[in-house]
Amino acid sequence: MDYQKNAEVFSAVVEGIPRVVQLIMTFPPEKHRAALLAAQQSYLRTARTLGYQETEAQQWASIIISMLENAMWREFVSGLNSKRLA
Repeated sequence: MDYQKNAEVFSAVVEGIPRVVQLIMTFPPEKHRAALLAAQQSYLRTARTLGYQETEAQQWASIIISMLENAMWREFVSGLNSKRLA
């Protein structure tokens, strides 16, 4: 396993989270869960491709999804605050 490459991929995935959040937020709210599940499957495939064993791949994907969900929550709260100020 190439740990340097894996760290670079992880870093690129983390940097891409704001773009993924923006994309998911364009969907109707009832589609957000499905979009998150699709993203999780994509991250899981990426982790497997990087050579992680199944348990590690699941952990890797879960970490990214947690970060993504936190970013979505911040975006949602930010939108609520913007509406209150308007």
